[in-house]
Amino acid sequence: MRRFIVVGLIVLVLAATSAAQSPAVRLTLLYTSEHHGNVLPFDTPTAKGVGGMAARASLIAQVRGEAPNVLLLDSGDILMGTAMSSVFRGEPDILAMNLIGYDAMAAGNHEFDYGVEHFRRLVRLAKFPIISTSLRARGQELTPLFIIKQVAGLRVLIFSTLDEEWADIIHPNISRELEYFDPIGSAQGLIRGLGRSVDLVIALTHMSNSLDLALARAVPQIHVIIGGHTDGFDGVLTAAGGRPVDAIDNPPTVYVKTHRLGATVGRLDLVVADGKVRRASVRNLPVTGALAPEPAVAGLVKQYEDRLQARFAEVIGRAALFLDGERGTVRARETNLGNMISDAVREFARTDVAIINGGNIRGSINEGPITLGDAFRVLAFDNSIVTFQLTGAQIREALENGVSMVEQGAGRFAQVAGMSYAYERGRPSGQRVVELRIGGQPVDPTRRYSVATNDFLADGGDGFSVFKLGVQRRDTQMDLRDLFIETIRRVGVVSARLDGRITAR
Repeated sequence: MRRFIVVGLIVLVLAATSAAQSPAVRLTLLYTSEHHGNVLPFDTPTAKGVGGMAARASLIAQVRGEAPNVLLLDSGDILMGTAMSSVFRGEPDILAMNLIGYDAMAAGNHEFDYGVEHFRRLVRLAKFPIISTSLRARGQELTPLFIIKQVAGLRVLIFSTLDEEWADIIHPNISRELEYFDPIGSAQGLIRGLGRSVDLVIALTHMSNSLDLALARAVPQIHVIIGGHTDGFDGVLTAAGGRPVDAIDNPPTVYVKTHRLGATVGRLDLVVADGKVRRASVRNLPVTGALAPEPAVAGLVKQYEDRLQARFAEVIGRAALFLDGERGTVRARETNLGNMISDAVREFARTDVAIINGGNIRGSINEGPITLGDAFRVLAFDNSIVTFQLTGAQIREALENGVSMVEQGAGRFAQVAGMSYAYERGRPSGQRVVELRIGGQPVDPTRRYSVATNDFLADGGDGFSVFKLGVQRRDTQMDLRDLFIETIRRVGVVSARLDGRITAR
């Protein structure tokens, strides 16, 4: 059931003041998405030295030098995905954003990975508001539900939304402390209370494309939706969907989303008059090594990089081949890195099977030396290994959940050990697993099998609610990353390969 935000007395005061008519104003929105700890530049299969906060700062400064009215925004998930993030837990990221001069940021699901108190610490550290409209601590606000910025005579309302599957993608021990508010109901409540007192409404969303478009259709009073959470796209969409375009005149709600990890900065140029967007044009600006690093941000990053390198330069082993943990593969099919991690978990726990969500694996390892930093980058989360028993039918249900959102690249996709399974994408969700063997034998639906996984999944995360039905549960207190490091040290040379344990048909 939808719940509407009560914004208090301030709503009554602001709603009583009608927005004044004004001449056309040019406003530039700059926005970043899915930063995931990428303070430093990184390499892609096609380019080297992509992204990084110092180069981003230079690019933003260039735009500010040519555009008179700029708002700089982020759609959330600055945490998790790099060794820097695992060690410093967002501190350098927030400090760099302070230096760059961000105006606001949405709270994404990963902002809560280290708990509610750590999220509050990030809020205190930031010199800009981190907006959380959809999530509150039970009984109290965590941070502002919305803000109103004054830019070039425009009153701009900015709020945030979070995906409705929030409870599946935040650790259950943390999500129990939080209360969720439906994005559409929340947006409608804000518009009812504040819509007449503002000139422009911006939603910083952290949802799937389909939910973003549903929000645009349900709340047409929103002028701009800046998306996050999933992969970006070039151009601008409207509620009608279709193909993105570079520019549009007199649009309804415009929907934009720049690319992940700070590889680009989105730029949306608006002409606003009398509470309406008269023209919108968009482009994603590449962040590359051709940009000279901004000195203040570069100095900050260097301090943290030196501290990180001192700790993580240690070589712990060697990869005999490329260990594939790429987002597009580890969330859709068998990979050698997924096999290695799952095998290590099963061997340690001495269980029949092991199941690890692809979303737990945050990167690949190139052929050559493996450092401690690589281990932290690949397994960025602090997860312990948990064991329990499930029936064969329950294991099948778990695997059905794992492949239920494979088209969306959801992190719930199951990398496994001790079993093999085949699935068909074209079948209805819940009926996709067409073959399942455990220990080389067809699964017995009534037999109990021992299972090892991480504590996030064991507590029902990523939609694995069936795991909460497991019996004889035991938390081994072994950290998954520590086990990964120990395994690499012990093996020395890692040569994990594919063996056909997952088949996509």
